[in-house]
Amino acid sequence: MECLDASYDCGIGNDGLLNTNLIELGADANKKITDINRLTRLAKLNAKYTSGISDSSISNLNLIKLIAQSNPKITSVAHMTKLQVLDARWEECGIDDSRIAGLNLRKLKHDGNKKITKLRI
Repeated sequence: MECLDASYDCGIGNDGLLNTNLIELGADANKKITDINRLTRLAKLNAKYTSGISDSSISNLNLIKLIAQSNPKITSVAHMTKLQVLDARWEECGIDDSRIAGLNLRKLKHDGNKKITKLRI
């Protein structure tokens, strides 16, 4: 399996991701998934709302697409040199200007996020 949607109050947590080879993971509002660093092939992550995913959960990943909309626990994405698409919408999102400096994004969604005020082209 390469793609999994384990969003909201499903039964899948960290142990349910063992021995997977995922490229895409949906974990919106899933508080049971808190560590995905071992998913080294992961390219796309949806971790919005009250997801259990935080900075420490993704510190070893280099994603292409990250949806962190309304997730205050994700603040640091500057290490993701491959990141092309970032959704950092809404006031609750923890990502700010300093956390996206140096990234070469192709698409940025940041409506409602007053912490993103400067765009570097």
